[in-house]
Amino acid sequence: MLASFIWIIAVYLKGFLVEGNHSTMQYSLVTGGDGQAVCSVNDPSAIIFGVLNPVSCLLEHCVPTESCLSANYYTDTGKCELFHYPPTDFFRIDEECAHYMVRDRK
Repeated sequence: MLASFIWIIAVYLKGFLVEGNHSTMQYSLVTGGDGQAVCSVNDPSAIIFGVLNPVSCLLEHCVPTESCLSANYYTDTGKCELFHYPPTDFFRIDEECAHYMVRDRK
């Protein structure tokens, strides 16, 4: 019982320290005028399939790459689209897609 309780605390603590901290410091969600998430419809520089969440998309595949400026993440398919240039066309494609900009990269 104690071991499972410690494991549960460790999982929540990891999510708070890793995902919460990085999500507010290294990238930001792009939204439209109505506050809803939008996605870029420009051609991505690279596509990665099977990514588990937007934090993985950004912190494992985009942020470590100096040339990556932003990324689309599709929650329904786990597709991560990386952009090595500033995308210009943003639309609300569907509720499963969100675009994130890496902070301090222009």
